[in-house]
Amino acid sequence: MQTQTSFEDAYRRWYPDVFRYCRRRVGDDLALDAASDVWTVAWRRRDVLENADEPLAWLYGVARKAVSNARRSNRRRVALAERAKAGAAPDAPDTSSEVLDALGRLGSSDQEVLRLVAWEGLTGLELAVALGTSEPTARKRLSRARSRLATELEGATHV
Repeated sequence: MQTQTSFEDAYRRWYPDVFRYCRRRVGDDLALDAASDVWTVAWRRRDVLENADEPLAWLYGVARKAVSNARRSNRRRVALAERAKAGAAPDAPDTSSEVLDALGRLGSSDQEVLRLVAWEGLTGLELAVALGTSEPTARKRLSRARSRLATELEGATHV
């Protein structure tokens, strides 16, 4: 039999469990942010939380994704710090002016797709989420944008 759990009750009861789950997986430095992300999702999706047969298990599912996001964000932050330390511009990868010029000649949609993948390191699924489309559609847009960039680069070498 399903019993309803209020968000407030869930938070008081399971915050320590969720925090420990996060801390065991990402350490003290990232655990607080990851746990906060879990409870942000739980608040937004409180209808699901409050009606879940196993609210703690549902929270662990959310925590698993939050931990994954925390790890990915931390890797990006570390890579950015290393590039900055090595003297690279922190807001753009090392890219030749020829590539940047060719990129600038593309439409804004193509530019954004390419930047999301090359500069932000998004996967196909993440790209789809960022673009608000399906993964096959996102991959097709990426393929077309790469093709257009290659065409622009070829044109630049023939000038």
